[in-house]
Amino acid sequence: MKVFVYGTLMRNHRANFLLSRQKYIGPGEIYGFSLYKVSNWYPGVVPQEGDRVKGEIYELIHEEEKTLTRLDDYEGEGSLYQRILTKAVDQKGEEHEVFVYVYNGTVDEEKYIPYEQQPWRG
Repeated sequence: MKVFVYGTLMRNHRANFLLSRQKYIGPGEIYGFSLYKVSNWYPGVVPQEGDRVKGEIYELIHEEEKTLTRLDDYEGEGSLYQRILTKAVDQKGEEHEVFVYVYNGTVDEEKYIPYEQQPWRG
């Protein structure tokens, strides 16, 4: 089971401790999504054909279900974000099936984070 993260869960960010016992695969990208600043502290992705988002891929290798539940709680799964399955591509061009948290709210087009300014640094 793998996850793709693009905000506060990434390395050197405040919530990465939730992934501290998991296997870091490396940088990656997801396609068909756009990245937005949705608060002063975190970003969100929304489906957007033709766009892509930079982030990191992790494999859950320790207490997978428990870790996924912790991530769901942290992300507000079902309210603030929705966890979905998609594909991520790593730096070697290999595809991974990953969970990603998609923002459930409305985004402000003026807070779009272009690909060239990614990965997100809050």
